[in-house]
Amino acid sequence: MARSRIFAIAAAACALALAGCGGRGGSDLSSSGGGLETLDDAAAIVAHRPTGSQNASAAIGAVDSLGSLINQLADAGGAETAGRDCLRGMELLTPSRTGDPHSTEMREFFDAGCTQLARDTVRTFVPLGMGAESETVAVSIYARNGASPLALRLESSRIVNATFDALGFPLAGDGFAKSTTRQLLVSNQRRTVSTSQIAIAPSRGDDVNALCASSAGYDAAGIPSLDATFGWQGSTLDSPTSVRRTDPAGGVSVSTTQIGSTLAGPIDSLSLLTGTSHAGCANAAPGYALAGSASTRAFTIPIRVSYRDGRLSSLSVSGATFSGGFTFDLTTRTSGRSRTGAIVFDGLLTNGKTRVANLFSDAFGSGALTITSTGAQYRLVDWTVVM
Repeated sequence: MARSRIFAIAAAACALALAGCGGRGGSDLSSSGGGLETLDDAAAIVAHRPTGSQNASAAIGAVDSLGSLINQLADAGGAETAGRDCLRGMELLTPSRTGDPHSTEMREFFDAGCTQLARDTVRTFVPLGMGAESETVAVSIYARNGASPLALRLESSRIVNATFDALGFPLAGDGFAKSTTRQLLVSNQRRTVSTSQIAIAPSRGDDVNALCASSAGYDAAGIPSLDATFGWQGSTLDSPTSVRRTDPAGGVSVSTTQIGSTLAGPIDSLSLLTGTSHAGCANAAPGYALAGSASTRAFTIPIRVSYRDGRLSSLSVSGATFSGGFTFDLTTRTSGRSRTGAIVFDGLLTNGKTRVANLFSDAFGSGALTITSTGAQYRLVDWTVVM
């Protein structure tokens, strides 16, 4: 039904534009990564400018690929270090409320007084000997003032070449490699499926670690209004070197550049290929990929992330590029008028001098993506674009 509407609009646009369709024009349509939604799209084609659907496709692909990287780099942020009592909006329960002796539970709140729950992360680990461990994580994600979770992220990981602390967290200074499969459920619907690896080399003695990463994933539910599913695949760029630094006060910063591609195709078309994980950065070639895409868009994403007590404290993306002339930038600011205000993130996708989309997110990856040309707005949950 959506495709029937799409092709009807495209045919109308072709009739109006006469010679504007066929050949190269058909290629431009198919490379948009999404279907046509409205008569505004048809009018944009006649005027030889990007359609609202094409802009939305570019923006969703960019944000999903960036969001997956943000979630992955959290593994380099260090162990969570709050106490059982409220400390700066966090509570760490050891063991978790499940009572499993090999478990932890981190409760993060929107407010410093620990009254509005934002995330409840229950982690269970099983020592495997010889510096190895398996780990399962369930992250319940809440909306502000929400009484029940709006989303659930499930993770299953294997950690090797590690030294673990008393709570089963790997010590980053000694290095480790972690392979993870993830899925995100929103309103009990599976949204994203992904697999990834991050490898951190032992510290050189100056609180600096080299690291590498590789990942692939896709939006299993797709965006019905665009009749499209979006995915990503990428890995660490060899130069400049990606590093993790610890400052004297215990804060952690990670600087890396990721290269890869966003992918798009009809809903249900994408799937994960079997990947090959690696035990260290000497084998940093991409280990994971997708199959079934109808179009791709190459990207280069330079990113700097900082953590305090294992919690995201700042994020910067400067001059990330996506093929087709798109550029993405993101900055951190403090909301409110005082220094105690919560951090938020503002992102902007441009094509040349044209504003394509704006991104707003809180510290937990919840917010909105707004397409400039149409005003269409998509919800952001756990750094994933959803309807």
